[in-house]
Amino acid sequence: EGPVQGAAVALHAPLHRAHGRAARVLFHTHQPWSTALACIEEGGLAMYHPDAAMYARETGFDEVYTGNWPIGSRAGPVDEGTRLLHSAALQGKRVGFLANHGILLRSDTVEEAVFDAVHLERLAGQQVHAMQYGKLPRLGAAERPEARQFYSLLAV
Repeated sequence: EGPVQGAAVALHAPLHRAHGRAARVLFHTHQPWSTALACIEEGGLAMYHPDAAMYARETGFDEVYTGNWPIGSRAGPVDEGTRLLHSAALQGKRVGFLANHGILLRSDTVEEAVFDAVHLERLAGQQVHAMQYGKLPRLGAAERPEARQFYSLLAV
């Protein structure tokens, strides 16, 4: 009921259609720490901590910024959701850091999406703080536990 924001439709609708039930919930946010990681060269979440490792195979960084879409995009008329759907950096990823913009995450439940949004923001804040002191050591594949199953909220 009521008006629908055009930018939200342009971003969300193609993803809902393409991912079906796996994208019952889409969150697009501009949280301060996550957005900071989206606004740096080679942005996104680093695998610097075991808690971040639960997103090791689930996050990507789309380095293309198309401007103020859907009005005035530098790419011309663009359906941003379709563009993101075909972004090589986001293929098979649930969480996307969108260059110079924010994050987009998809889930099949509101609870999982809220958990991810809060948890990612906490991890992003830690990462930004750690980056102030030097280059982050990244965990190798051997040091990255399959941590997702240890979070009881997500195991339900």
